[in-house]
Amino acid sequence: MAPATAALEPLEAVNVLVCGPPCAGKTTWVARNAPPSATIVCYDTIAAELGHRGPGRPPFKLGRAAEAQVQQALRRIERGEITNAYVIRTMAGPQRRAELATRIRARIVLLLPDMDELMRRASQRHDPTTTARDIARWMTQEASGEVRAQSARPPEVPARDAQGGLWVL
Repeated sequence: MAPATAALEPLEAVNVLVCGPPCAGKTTWVARNAPPSATIVCYDTIAAELGHRGPGRPPFKLGRAAEAQVQQALRRIERGEITNAYVIRTMAGPQRRAELATRIRARIVLLLPDMDELMRRASQRHDPTTTARDIARWMTQEASGEVRAQSARPPEVPARDAQGGLWVL
């Protein structure tokens, strides 16, 4: 009999990838659902840690530095150096999500409130016009069904959360 091994099967989910358009509630969902021991990978949080103090997007160089740290964290998750990670990304397109989820061994949570709710939340942001444009761009990309390399992960199966937002497990 072969000895037991701690190695993970390639698709065994040990992390969570939380996606959705701007204003979907990704950060709020993670705050409510991630255990205290979880590692949170969030561009907005990293940008704030790097000195971004305002609402809205960080300056270009700071934004690039924040994205570089996100990519570094994703590589560490992919190598198995970090587990129990909750990764927050907007990431439109089921294929893109599936590819990243496969790489980081994550289950996917897709938050998708209805458009009226997204626009209500956008209206409360520092730059509602830009946020509304970003939401519209995300929806267009999501609807386009971007064609990418086939992934080994099964397709997403939608469900509804308690607030009526769409999410996928």
